[in-house]
Amino acid sequence: MKNLLLFGAAVFPLVSSDARSQSVVVPNVSCQDKHSGAYAPNETRTQANSTAIGPTAIGIEIERKKSIRAGLPMGGRTTSWTPSIADQITLNASKMVAQGAFMAASLQQRFARIDNVQLDFGVKADELQIVGCSIPANSTALHCPGAAFVPSDVGKSLTVRGAGAANERPDATIIAAYVDPYDVTLSKASIMPAPLYYDAAVAPATSTVTSSYKPGDSIAVAGGSSYTKNSGKITVAATQLASAAIASAGSGGTTGACILTGTTGAWQTPGGAPFQINGTILGGMLSALGSILAPGAYSTNPSTLAAEPVTSNCGLTGATLRVIMGPRSYTLPTRTQYGPPPLVGAYTIFPTSPAVTTADSGTGAGAMVTLTKGTTGLVTYGTNNTTALQNALNADRGKAYLFVPHGNYLTGPLAVHSNTDIKIDGALLLVGGTQGSMFTLDPNAERVSFHGSGTLDGNWLDNTAGHGSPSRLSLGIWSGDAGAVGSPVVTKVSITHLLITHFVNAPASLSGSDLFLGDGLRMTNSENSPGFVGSDTTGFVADDVYVSGITDDVGFSIYNGASDGVIANSTFTNNLDGLSFFNDSDSFPASHNVIVLNNRLYNNLVHGMVLGQGDNTRTVLHANITIVKNDIYQNGQSGAGYGLVISNCRNCLVICDRIHNDSNNSVRSTSGITLSPNSTGTIIKGVTIYDEGLPGSNSAGISDAREFGVQITGTSIYDDRPAQGMKTGISGTVGSRSQFFDNHIRAFRPLLSH
Repeated sequence: MKNLLLFGAAVFPLVSSDARSQSVVVPNVSCQDKHSGAYAPNETRTQANSTAIGPTAIGIEIERKKSIRAGLPMGGRTTSWTPSIADQITLNASKMVAQGAFMAASLQQRFARIDNVQLDFGVKADELQIVGCSIPANSTALHCPGAAFVPSDVGKSLTVRGAGAANERPDATIIAAYVDPYDVTLSKASIMPAPLYYDAAVAPATSTVTSSYKPGDSIAVAGGSSYTKNSGKITVAATQLASAAIASAGSGGTTGACILTGTTGAWQTPGGAPFQINGTILGGMLSALGSILAPGAYSTNPSTLAAEPVTSNCGLTGATLRVIMGPRSYTLPTRTQYGPPPLVGAYTIFPTSPAVTTADSGTGAGAMVTLTKGTTGLVTYGTNNTTALQNALNADRGKAYLFVPHGNYLTGPLAVHSNTDIKIDGALLLVGGTQGSMFTLDPNAERVSFHGSGTLDGNWLDNTAGHGSPSRLSLGIWSGDAGAVGSPVVTKVSITHLLITHFVNAPASLSGSDLFLGDGLRMTNSENSPGFVGSDTTGFVADDVYVSGITDDVGFSIYNGASDGVIANSTFTNNLDGLSFFNDSDSFPASHNVIVLNNRLYNNLVHGMVLGQGDNTRTVLHANITIVKNDIYQNGQSGAGYGLVISNCRNCLVICDRIHNDSNNSVRSTSGITLSPNSTGTIIKGVTIYDEGLPGSNSAGISDAREFGVQITGTSIYDDRPAQGMKTGISGTVGSRSQFFDNHIRAFRPLLSH
């Protein structure tokens, strides 16, 4: 039996690493605890949401209780009580959380001297934002009716949003001369004028499509007065059924109502599905069409629009439809992967919305679009404090305690050395045009703490210059290369309490050992996922973390081999996926020995949690990942998704979790748990799965349960809704040496499908 050692303490006994050599049995599971998870900002904590472990005599709570936070002994154990494995894992993971929190507390305020960066180093909290400013194209004359410029503003950094190159970047410059309280001269001429108005978002509007569009068609928005350097073109991302007529009536149908489903084309992923339309059968043939039940989501149109073959639920065969496809969704052109959309459709007068469109490519006609109006010309200006802040970090190198008081400060990239404690109660805003992370830790730095009630703001709309090079640009707090073997790592680093937001890349990414994120840390609205990175990363804890708005990537990542850690009591919501373990390829290590305990993962666009990504050719697999007492629900908000995906993960345990109400698509099926390729030796025990999928989606509690050595036991699967979305409790061909027993599956026909 192998033990996992973290922060010097045994955390939990692992199952055998060779599922083929012996059967794995997890005894004595107890799932009586409530699922509390973490809390969104401003959400009330109550005693009822605390989680007690095992009998009352234990008296240990996962929430932030004084005994845990002070690192004191965590309760006693009665001599007659034997903990279940769920209780044991919870208990020992809680010890690691307490040790990580104790380490974080010990890193804070440990120096006799406190440097106030505002008083001691002349850092100025004078960052301001002004709306309603204007500047002509190719001009240095900025006019801001709402400003109160003063002569001492000369030399300050200034950014005019949307006035820079490529129709998307800010024009970052400095104030060269004071004219009057409303006017200044800039040191660099603008490229675009400001203000301009632009299409911040585009969506289909109700319209009558008369000729089919296809994905990839370019559409020009009509109306308004377009600025000459930007044409206002958008691209059809996906199509859907707009209308249909009978081409061939078919035969063999049962008289009455019938549902017809399209058969050709390719469906958008995730969330794609063929169209469905009501029909009426008379005399065995299709006699009329009714309303569109589901318009579909196509990445490639049906192959023959004049005669699309359909299937039916009424025995009808041989029927075809003439279909017209309309736009379902649009993309804004030249969208960079890392950063906000560019200023697509720049206008001096904005079009009336909904707006008429004309075809720029393709033959589609009739579509109208709803436009969301954005405005350029927001001005941000203030003292660039980069040099002063770096001087503060360098002044007492090796024993620095820096305090950033309330106020708004502009800064560029900063280097952080060992033995540094940074308390931030104000807001640090990354200077427009910055290429670099706000804080980069020195290689092999140790004993560094970030904390306080303040904000780190990446100012992503003014920092598009870094887009496209995510590995080394525009993170909030960064410890070095993205997980390469032998890259610099850091030791004993904690990030607590802060809000880290609006970064072109990740809010925080750490590689090293003894790492702690938590105590109400919030990481939101950024392009890449925060997390722990690299094969040299071990002994990490994320506890009481809130992650939201990471929509171009997973919410939180355990990446390229980070191992031996705990993710606990946290919330992951409104991201692409909530939480994910992944390695880029077999060239990178996979993760092992990680506990994911008592978290909430909900309202994510695709999946709640993913244990491993990639196809079934992977040979470097994650191992011994334990998922216990989590609440996973209402994921798949983009149209389809799973609660928990287990793929390329060996001997992973799923114990006492609650998974429910995932997928937002009435056609595409989903499941609470899906066992994808290379999920050998998975144990699912004491899990509750219910109400998966929308009614009519033919979803399952657990799908693809066909891998070698899978054990599913003590699990409850049901759908009590009047209109069920779940058709099957467990589906898939049973794999060799798999065991399914003592499960409670009700209200399905069939209970098991294989």
